[in-house]
Amino acid sequence: MTLEEVQKDVESQVEQVQLVSNEVERLKQQLASEKKNVSDTSMELHALKLELEKSKNEAEHLKQMERNFEDRRYARSKSHLELEDARNTIAELKEELAYKSSVNRSLGLQLEKTIESNSELLLEIKDLDDLLQSKEREIDELKAELEGKQGNQRMEDEKALWIIKLAESEQKRNELEEKILTLEATRSSRGFDGSIQDLRADNEMLRRELEKADTEIASTSKENMNLLSQLMDLRHQIDENSILVQELEQRLAMVQAQSSLEVQALETKASDLQATANDLREKLRLSEELSLSQLDSNKVFMEDLISTVEELRARNEQLEASQKSSEGKHSGLVEELEALQNKLLEHEKERSLLASQRGQLKTLREKIATLTENYEIAMQRGDDLEVAIKASKEEHCKALADFDDQLTQLEEKLHSANAECMALKEDLRKAETRAAETHEQNNLLLVAKEATEAKSRSLDAAFTELQKQYDLLLVDKEKADTSLSSLQAAHIELQDRFKDAQHSSSEAIHQLQERDIKITELTEALNSAESQLRRSCGKTSELEATTLALQEELQHVQEERRLQNCHIEDLELKLTQRKENLDESSKSLSASEDRVRALQVQNSDLSEMLQSAVSYKEDVLAKLEATLAKEVDLEKKLQETQQTLDNLKSEKITSEQTIEELQERICQLKDERAAPVKGKEGEGDVRELHKILRTKVEVLKNSMHESKLEKERAETALHKLQIANASLSQELKKWKDKVKASSEELALWKEKVKTNKRPSTSLEEKTSQSPDSNIKGAKKNVDLEQKGELLKLRKQAADLRRRLLEQEEEKEDLKKKLLSYQKEVQRKSELVILTEKKLKEKENEQRAGQRPPTRHTSSRRIGMIDSNGGKAMVDLNEKVKSLEAELNIKIVELEATQFLLKKKETGPDSNQRMEKDEGGEGHVDTNESQSPTVEEHQLLMDVGSQKTLQDEIQSLQVENQRLKNFILEHKEETKSESESTVDTLARELVSLHCVEKQPSVLQPPDL
Repeated sequence: MTLEEVQKDVESQVEQVQLVSNEVERLKQQLASEKKNVSDTSMELHALKLELEKSKNEAEHLKQMERNFEDRRYARSKSHLELEDARNTIAELKEELAYKSSVNRSLGLQLEKTIESNSELLLEIKDLDDLLQSKEREIDELKAELEGKQGNQRMEDEKALWIIKLAESEQKRNELEEKILTLEATRSSRGFDGSIQDLRADNEMLRRELEKADTEIASTSKENMNLLSQLMDLRHQIDENSILVQELEQRLAMVQAQSSLEVQALETKASDLQATANDLREKLRLSEELSLSQLDSNKVFMEDLISTVEELRARNEQLEASQKSSEGKHSGLVEELEALQNKLLEHEKERSLLASQRGQLKTLREKIATLTENYEIAMQRGDDLEVAIKASKEEHCKALADFDDQLTQLEEKLHSANAECMALKEDLRKAETRAAETHEQNNLLLVAKEATEAKSRSLDAAFTELQKQYDLLLVDKEKADTSLSSLQAAHIELQDRFKDAQHSSSEAIHQLQERDIKITELTEALNSAESQLRRSCGKTSELEATTLALQEELQHVQEERRLQNCHIEDLELKLTQRKENLDESSKSLSASEDRVRALQVQNSDLSEMLQSAVSYKEDVLAKLEATLAKEVDLEKKLQETQQTLDNLKSEKITSEQTIEELQERICQLKDERAAPVKGKEGEGDVRELHKILRTKVEVLKNSMHESKLEKERAETALHKLQIANASLSQELKKWKDKVKASSEELALWKEKVKTNKRPSTSLEEKTSQSPDSNIKGAKKNVDLEQKGELLKLRKQAADLRRRLLEQEEEKEDLKKKLLSYQKEVQRKSELVILTEKKLKEKENEQRAGQRPPTRHTSSRRIGMIDSNGGKAMVDLNEKVKSLEAELNIKIVELEATQFLLKKKETGPDSNQRMEKDEGGEGHVDTNESQSPTVEEHQLLMDVGSQKTLQDEIQSLQVENQRLKNFILEHKEETKSESESTVDTLARELVSLHCVEKQPSVLQPPDL
């Protein structure tokens, strides 16, 4: 600060003191004028009170005039014709009510009967479903038994093989016994003793084997006997099941006949219900025509009442305008007082600025300490990131090794699959013989299964027909219910209209009471304004005393500033020296920054190359997965071709068997032809047989030719598949070579990145090792500034999140307002119900007092008028529901935007991590000179993401404001509609009061 600036500040403060004194004088003048205005407003209020009393008296006079006018009109309308009409209408209504009650009772009885019949039908349908399920279970059991039979046949085949083996063993035994006899005859010769002993040992071994075979044969015979007994049991069960199926079919026929009879009865009932519904509709039309005729007569009477109410409303509006003018004057006075208070606050702020400058120096020192701490924290984070990068590299190497292991495993699986295919071919040859035997048994089972399925289909068709008939009956029932509900709704509407009329009268009285309360409140507000004026006079005196104290303080400040100016001159000399040093350091910094930028460009290029290499590697992995999928598809095709070959072989075997049978028949025919032929009839039969045999031989030749063609096709397909497998194996080898080359290229690129980043660190170390200590200080300051900016950006992100939370709170407030609005609507509906109850009590009192039957026409009039109030309430409820639906939609949209914001907040952080992972190997030896480049890159990313966040948050705020405006507009619309309903109800109340005060008066004539 220089001396000239201090002098300017002192002069400005002196001018401010003079301005304050001028403002104090001006305030005194304003107080005098305000006192005059207060006296004028008090006079105007007195005049308004007098006008209110006059308007009340006039309103009472008008009410009396209306009552007298209605008395005259009702006195003229006494006639015998109206009495007779009213009695006739009452009698007709009673008859209609009795008829409707009887019809309702009959309909209720018919509905109960239909419900009982439907329940019986449902029970029968459930029984049928249970029967079907039991049949399906029996079919499953039969299948299991057939499979058991197949196993028994296999056992019989094995038994036959054992018998053959026994016969062979017995033959061998006989042969050995013969040899033994020959040997015993030649026992005299000693040279054969050793051979005899060997033969005896062999004989004993064979006997043991025979005994074992006998035991096994006995066990197998027992098992076969058990299986035969089981087969007999199964046959008995099959016979019993067939009997049960026949019984079920008979029951189903009986149920169908009963259901047809019940359907006919229900159709007759439905026709009766339709006839009754048509009668009720005609009666409703007649009642609507009567109500329309009575409405026309009541319109003229209502127009007179509306004119009187409009006059009263105009007078009330004049009174409200006068009240608003008085309130405007009062608000002007309050605004002037607030302006005085604001000026005093400005003087106090100027005093606090001097104290705040001293506090700023302390805060700067504290900020410097915090920045140093943040720099140390950032260095620690860099070390943690390097450790994470090394761990990710190790994981990548492990993944490549796992991939190679998987490839080797797949190759081994292919070899094992080929070996299994060869083994399966041999097994299939053995199974072909067994399949021919089981084929015939399966055909028999399929025939039985098709028969049961046909029966189940017929049952399902019958069930669907019953369901259709039941649905038709339900439709007829719903039509009858709708007609009843329409009658009940008409009755409820009449009651709602009467309730609305009573509610509107009570609200009109309540409004008049509120206006009286407002007038009293205005008088109290004027008294409080006078007391505030007195207080402001006391404050002006206090301001004058403070001005004198400020002048004394200014003199002390001027003396202190003279001393400060001397100190400032010394500091300016030191600043000039430091500026020169800073200029030199800035030049060196600019040169180092240019080098750093060049290195950053190289780093970005290398990172792009690394990304391209990673993407190439991913493409290679995807292609390898595609090749593996192709191999799996080829294996499936191989299996399918093998199945087709097996089928062809089975067909070939069957054709060979048929050829053998034909050859045997041909041989028989030749033998018969060799025998003498007795007559012409035998010759004709032989010729026919020859023709049949020739046709069969031709068919067999065609089938053999087709089987050969199919076999050739299958062999060509197999050859193609083998070629495709060979090509795929070659492609796999090529891809493996490419993967190895890509991994080697990645290693080369990483080494280049290290070599490019090492010279940058060396350059920065050279600059840091320069003797100029000012350069080091400048770099540290740059680091601290960057950290401060990072902290600011983080604070901004936290503020954005807080705003989102505030928006959610606003949404909850809107929901609460809607709930309160719904509660008000419910309260109004309850008031309407209470008024309806009161009116019913009054009607009962009138009936007890034997009043003339004018009540019927008046209640009709009130009910028709009250329909507008009921409709208004329904419209209000519908609007509240639409508001809730729109709020839910907006809430969903806000949640979606919040989700997108979170994604975008996490997006830049993930991008930074990817860049650090790609170029993290070169940051092993981190220095103070290298940290600014990384932090500048982070700042750029954070700033870009925060701009997008701010734009989206602004759009959300705009949408929230639109929502608020929409809700306010809707509230105003509902208020205006409710006021209109209140006015209509007030008109109706006037007519009701008139009817209640004159019980003996009849209905007015039709105009």
